[in-house]
Amino acid sequence: MVGRSPALTRVLDRVRRVAPTPVCVLITGETGTGKELLAQFVHHASGRKGEFVAVNCATLPKDLMESELFGHEKGAFTGAGDRRGGLIAQADGGTLFLDEVGEMPAALQVKLLRFLQERTFRPVGSTRERRVDVRVVAATWRNLRALVTSGEFREDLYFRLAGYDLALPPLRERGDDVGLLAQAIVDGFRTVAGVGRRELTPGAIVAVRSHDWPGNVRELQSVLFRAAVDGDGKRITAGDVRAALPAKQDDGKPLVERVMTLVEGAGTITTGDAVRVLRVDRVTAWRALDRLVEAGKLVAEGENRKRMYRMPAAVVVEVVDPGREAVLALVREHGRVTKRMAVERLGMADRTASRLLATLVSADALSRHGSGRAAIFREHAHSLLSLQSQDQTSAKAAASNNRSAASTPASNSTKVTVTPDECDTKCRFEMALL
Repeated sequence: MVGRSPALTRVLDRVRRVAPTPVCVLITGETGTGKELLAQFVHHASGRKGEFVAVNCATLPKDLMESELFGHEKGAFTGAGDRRGGLIAQADGGTLFLDEVGEMPAALQVKLLRFLQERTFRPVGSTRERRVDVRVVAATWRNLRALVTSGEFREDLYFRLAGYDLALPPLRERGDDVGLLAQAIVDGFRTVAGVGRRELTPGAIVAVRSHDWPGNVRELQSVLFRAAVDGDGKRITAGDVRAALPAKQDDGKPLVERVMTLVEGAGTITTGDAVRVLRVDRVTAWRALDRLVEAGKLVAEGENRKRMYRMPAAVVVEVVDPGREAVLALVREHGRVTKRMAVERLGMADRTASRLLATLVSADALSRHGSGRAAIFREHAHSLLSLQSQDQTSAKAAASNNRSAASTPASNSTKVTVTPDECDTKCRFEMALL
């Protein structure tokens, strides 16, 4: 590994201490920081004579993952025409690297735990146990402790894998290592067909150091390759580096906010949806979605590339638009309201009136009669407005339960609880009718 920063040096010193032992090692760090390269360093420093066998748990099909790891006997399942040893058997005497171990299905987590405890395994379709000498190194960019808390990852397996943990620092925390890595990457272009020898100018090195590299080493490699291919001549300049950096498409908002806006508008999304709409790479989108899941703001359903993300089953929507109370007051005064009345008497824009009326209908505060511009809106029989006028005591009790959240002077706002489908599909349907 290239670098001499204190952050990286500390990690490499720990690797040299743990490498000769048989304990499992868990490597954590952001995507693109070089976790597999560090795992190879652990293997070579251990002195083991066997192979270094790597498997990405996020890319293996769920129904074939057990067979890939543990092997299978001939005829064990449809399509098993021959006996296969599996990756664990292949790593006998060496190191098995489980990349993205946080994506492993729950059923396979149980079998991996047993293997780590007993150091024996049974191929699919076999009745015989096989003993092997395998050092297991796992890696993930996800927060396994959070996955344990949410029930997605077994706690006992986590403690087995994290016998010794290594946190790989992101590139932005490695100081001058960025320049050293950039030079090493460019030197490697000599053997790449169509690129050949290239030289980094001092200005290019400054440009490289000024970027925070959210994609870490992988992003650095991609940017330098584009700069080498698109640049003129044999020298990579600061302009070449800046031109190769991905264009910002975030309109100044943090990525997690843009993801939440996308989910609120679409109802459910996939990682591919985030990549296509937000114009970010898949890993960056995946990381942002996972961060929102860990924070409890989104719910993930499914596994790997089929995973869907949506809002939690019930969300509390706090309406702080004073126009809402103005519309409700108009209903109290006349017993009904139309969009034209809201526009003319409250001085609202046409679109604002449509939005407010649709929101009140979706929250069951108003009911709609008719369609289009002739639609009439009346107080719903079970609306929050009626409930408050009929039972002031219940309203005061509900207000006292939320007093801790009202540290600032109260505004004309109402809290209602709706489901994501009601808040999204129904509201958009009502606005379309208006």
